[in-house]
Amino acid sequence: RYIWPQTSAMCQLWWFAGDGYSDTMTILKAWALFERHIFISRDQWLSNKRKQIFAHYLPAKLITIYCLLYYFVVMCFRPCKNIYGYTEKSCASSCLY
Repeated sequence: RYIWPQTSAMCQLWWFAGDGYSDTMTILKAWALFERHIFISRDQWLSNKRKQIFAHYLPAKLITIYCLLYYFVVMCFRPCKNIYGYTEKSCASSCLY
């Protein structure tokens, strides 16, 4: 299992896709648990289309944008230098961990 092409950009993309996606999905699942509570006990919050947008659609989109932006900034502007292992699974680990 070799990373191809063997570039630092490919390793950073691999880390962004792996860590960023899994953490974003975990946070969205936590929001879904809270949102289920809203659906059951606070049905008046979803009584019209405007309230649905603010209570359902907007938070999910903001969480997704925030998480992806956070991981982009953390991956691109880190204070350490990575050593990439192109023969290891997912280029070894980032210097941030």
